[in-house]
Amino acid sequence: RLDGGGLSSSAAIGVALLLALEEANGLAVAEQDNIALDQAIENEYLGLRNGILDQSAVLLSRRDQLTHLDCQTRRHELIPAAASCPSPAVLIAFSGLKKALVGTDYNRRVEECRTAAELLLDAVGRSDAAPVLRSIAPEEYAQYRQVLDGPPARRAAHFFSEMDRVRQGIACWRRGELAEFGRLVSASGESSIHNYECVCEPLVDLYEILIATEGVYGARFSGAGFRGCCLALIDGSTAEHAVESVLRRYRQQQPQLADDAFAFVCRSDDGARHVR
Repeated sequence: RLDGGGLSSSAAIGVALLLALEEANGLAVAEQDNIALDQAIENEYLGLRNGILDQSAVLLSRRDQLTHLDCQTRRHELIPAAASCPSPAVLIAFSGLKKALVGTDYNRRVEECRTAAELLLDAVGRSDAAPVLRSIAPEEYAQYRQVLDGPPARRAAHFFSEMDRVRQGIACWRRGELAEFGRLVSASGESSIHNYECVCEPLVDLYEILIATEGVYGARFSGAGFRGCCLALIDGSTAEHAVESVLRRYRQQQPQLADDAFAFVCRSDDGARHVR
C-alpha cells in the first residue's frame, strides 16, 4: 500500500529494482556499491539532492538492532538492543498525502545547509573545505554560530542538535533506556518542525497525535517531512489499540485525507534482499 508513501520510498524502489536487475543478470554487487548506485539514480535521474541515509537504512539494517551510520565515512555499526529491554514495536501512520519530493522545498533545504556551511567555514578560516555542515566541528559551531541568521541559522541548529541527539540516542539504546531514547526521537521531530521546517499540517497533526498516545516512547516524521508518514516507537502490548486511537483522532483533524490514511504496526527486520 505504501507506493511512494514516504518510508524512504524512492530509495526502497530504487534498491528493489537494482537487486532485481542484478539477480536477473547473475550479478553479485556489494551493498556499498548499491548504495552509491541508488544515490546516483536519485541525484541524477530524479533530481533529488539527497545523501546516502535512506539507501543505507534499506540495505544495511538488521532485525532488532540500531543502525549507526556515519554518512561522511560511510561506515556503519549495528548495535543490538539491550538484553534487559527488547526492541520496541514500530507504529507507521500514513497521512494520506502524497507528493514528489522534487516538487517540495527539499532541495532548497540542502542549499540552505550549504550556505550555512560556507559561512561557518569562512568564519573559522577553512573556506576551502567541503561546504557541508559535517566539515564544522561542534565546538566551532558553538563559537561562530552568531555569523548565521535566517534560514541558514535554523538549518544549522537542526543539524548540530540532531548530531547530539544521535550521540545521546546510541548511549540510551545501549543501556536499554527506551523512554529517554523515545524522548530524543520526539525532540528530533520537534526540531524538524521548527528548525528544519520540513513540514506540512497533516504530518504535524500526526506527530502531535502520536506523541500523546499511550504506550508511545517517541515519534517523528519518516522521510523528508513534506508528505507521507510518521512513525512511532511503541510498547508492543499497546500497539494495536493505539492504531485505532491514532486513526480516529487523525480523521477528526484531517477529514479530507481520511479515506487514504491508515496505520499499522510492524517490527524491525533485515535489510533488502532477494526472497525466493
